[in-house]
Amino acid sequence: MTNYSKKKTNKIEYKDVIASFQRWRKLREKYFFSFTEENDFMFLFAIQLNKKKLMGKNN
Repeated sequence: MTNYSKKKTNKIEYKDVIASFQRWRKLREKYFFSFTEENDFMFLFAIQLNKKKLMGKNN
């Protein structure tokens, strides 16, 4: 039961990170922040690495 709740928590955290990233992109477009596409890809890559680490802990 506790193992399942940990997995559920990690899924929610991952979704929250994606949601915050989408909000950040909207703000960036609104205020024309000087971020590049490359930065976006690096940020998403970091999220993917973090997701793999979180999933690895539960196995």
